[in-house]
Amino acid sequence: MAARSAPNAVDKPAYIPVEHHYLELPKDLQPQFPIFIAEGREILFQDEPTNTVWIIGSDGSNLLCITCDFDDRPNTRGGGFAYALPDGKRLVLTHGLAMGIDSGPDADAWVLECAPSIRDCAAHRFLPIDMSADRGTFTVMQRRTWHLAPDGVHLGWMEVRPDGTLMIVARLQREADRYVAADPRVVNPIGPKSPSDDDADRWENLSQLYELKSFTPDGKGILAVGLPNNNVDVIRIDLETGHTTRLTAHTDWDEDSSLSPDQRLFVVNSWRARNRLDALAWIPQIRGFTGLMIGAAIAPYYVSTWTGFQCDLSPWLLPARGDDNGQSLGQPLNVYDGELTAGNNLSGQQVWSPDSTMVLLQERTRTKGVSSPNRIALARLGREPTRPVPVASSAVGAWAPSAKLYRGPNSEERTVVVRGKAGGKATITYKGALGAGPLTAVVFDRFTDDGATFVTGTLSGSARKGGSGEKRSWAIVADVVVSGRHTGKLQMDLSIDNTVQPLPKLTGTVNAVYDGKVAPPLPALAPCYDALPKASPLRLELKRTNNGVRAKVSTDIYGDIRPVMNATVSYGEDSVRTNELGEAMLSIAPGEQPEVAVTAGDTFIPTRARPAQ
Repeated sequence: MAARSAPNAVDKPAYIPVEHHYLELPKDLQPQFPIFIAEGREILFQDEPTNTVWIIGSDGSNLLCITCDFDDRPNTRGGGFAYALPDGKRLVLTHGLAMGIDSGPDADAWVLECAPSIRDCAAHRFLPIDMSADRGTFTVMQRRTWHLAPDGVHLGWMEVRPDGTLMIVARLQREADRYVAADPRVVNPIGPKSPSDDDADRWENLSQLYELKSFTPDGKGILAVGLPNNNVDVIRIDLETGHTTRLTAHTDWDEDSSLSPDQRLFVVNSWRARNRLDALAWIPQIRGFTGLMIGAAIAPYYVSTWTGFQCDLSPWLLPARGDDNGQSLGQPLNVYDGELTAGNNLSGQQVWSPDSTMVLLQERTRTKGVSSPNRIALARLGREPTRPVPVASSAVGAWAPSAKLYRGPNSEERTVVVRGKAGGKATITYKGALGAGPLTAVVFDRFTDDGATFVTGTLSGSARKGGSGEKRSWAIVADVVVSGRHTGKLQMDLSIDNTVQPLPKLTGTVNAVYDGKVAPPLPALAPCYDALPKASPLRLELKRTNNGVRAKVSTDIYGDIRPVMNATVSYGEDSVRTNELGEAMLSIAPGEQPEVAVTAGDTFIPTRARPAQ
């Protein structure tokens, strides 16, 4: 993936109202990862303390536990996933962080078959999903973040191996005593063709930490997170061709994401506007050849403990094209105060209602031991219902290699030289393997993609051999200078020890400067309640015309001022909605000065004013 291009002016859509609705649950339930099923008529969720699976009508009726009475239910621990297949008779159930087990009572994933249906599961059977077809030369260290394709046939997940991280899409196939994940294909962005390939894009593609985040509503693609330019961002990958499109480029952390069923809107769970991780991506010309190392060090530090999750990512709404190369912030779908903090729904595309008007939110409390309040939260968007796009097969094209044959960045020790698009070079050295002291080191020598800005210096990430799983100790070191049209520097000497208990430890310094602007420092591992998205005040302008009074409604979300569409403007006994320009005409006669009030859902603060004479 190439560096971000210079920003140009873009047409930003108006903000829209977001109203919050809640489905109350019994006091002991703590819902996790709710999704819409049955064409939006029902909601499936898990109870976090018991790992049981529940179903409720989307109007709050007919609450039912599907698995509570099943003594043979698997113990799907650690924030696992639950999806309903389109036939309404089967569920896919997974662990959260699974250990690469393909059979037996602790298999990584299962299909629950119900008869006659999941709501009336009078007879049932749990069948493990055998994923062993993904095994080749390298050990499967971990599987995680499963997603069911809209076609109900394909299953995607992320895998950690000694040679790197893989995103895999396979075909679910029923056999007599199990399901098989057949023909598993690696859908990471296309890497180098050979060891001598000097294409910088392909080596940057190879060198990322990837995680599959959602299928697209039409089933033709996936959304994933990577670290292009060492920036945690969302990309879209076409499953037939492998073509990759970058959807976000904000300098803070963007990750779990989904497109609306009409494929017009995009929700990304993000740290945007909190100024937390910006320093690592402050200089857009530095390629992400160390993305795997940086991601493997940073992610467990910030989001593997209760303390870290008290500053979790929160949902933002953007157009389907993304954040316009980092220029568009978007609008928050939730705002926080009182007893709640940010929560991140990992379930992907199924968080959307089929008519693209509602998004299921994951709530989180500030009380240790209580994951979420006993309710399901929905964000209702101020837009007209639409029809979902048709669903196609999620079969993967021939471009994607089999999981057995795929070789990641740390599959062998090697040094390669890649060329900038407009000159210079970068020398990349890969040593070791994940879990056994990996290292990626880069030497930039006037590397340039545009012939105007040049990158020179060194950047490396490495881990010690001790520890297990995500609990490793890392060193991230940089001494990079940028010259030419843009100037800056990145000086970094960080030690990140994720083996320390009870909380990981980060020491050292990072100093990033770009065109004279200094990046915010990396934050401490702690709750960030004051930095969470807050409601924005509405602005109301009233101007008399020959036909009455024109009202114009806008708001400022962290410096991004835009009109608000579908805001309700009320005066006397009358009310009207604003258009896409945030405007509405009010039938107010000359000399009349009624109070005009404006509301726009729960994420904007109402305001009022009177027209001037």
